[in-house]
Amino acid sequence: MTATDIESLQPRAGRSLQACLVTSVITLFVLLIGVTVTATLFIRQIQTELATISKDPLEHIPGSEAYRSEKYKMQNFAYLRANSDQLENETMTWAASSSGSVGSRYLYNDKQQALQPQLEGSYLLYLDLELRCVRSDLRECGEAHVTVKVMMNMQSSTLDCEAQLPRGKKDVRAAKCWKVVQLGPSDRLITSMEAHGDTQSWKLNTNQSGLGMFLVDGQTQ
Repeated sequence: MTATDIESLQPRAGRSLQACLVTSVITLFVLLIGVTVTATLFIRQIQTELATISKDPLEHIPGSEAYRSEKYKMQNFAYLRANSDQLENETMTWAASSSGSVGSRYLYNDKQQALQPQLEGSYLLYLDLELRCVRSDLRECGEAHVTVKVMMNMQSSTLDCEAQLPRGKKDVRAAKCWKVVQLGPSDRLITSMEAHGDTQSWKLNTNQSGLGMFLVDGQTQ
């Protein structure tokens, strides 16, 4: 093979390598789009289910028929509504939304404001916050920022939920805040609030604000 033949092969090899790289990039791009779409659909499905739960937490549990049965709800589901509408830097107080809204496999200490599961397992923990401007003139409502944290054993934050309250808006609903966490009988959940800004012009809507959790993976018999 002459030097001329070798030189003629080099562009072909370069084009082959370039085509291979382009194909690889396109494949990775398609895979990335697929993963993104799948994750987005999953998150939207969870948000839809949580919206249903918050409207009537004792009537709709996502999952199989076992999750929707009266026996399951009476044992493995807990939902508490906010007691106070004040935006203050303190431990939040809660109350059962109705008779039976705290399942038999949970303990709720209303003096310590602590919710405690009695089984080891994975739980879906979620917060729903709705705030409203209480001024007759919306222009009098200044900006504020609220963060609600669910603390495990008063040591680490298990779930954070934030609401940015803009000037001149009547109602603000925080984004659905949820997380799947591993909990056991020794874990106590206490919720604290941090509020900054024009906190006197805003109140928490206690009818639409709540803390809930249910067992998604664990021994349920």
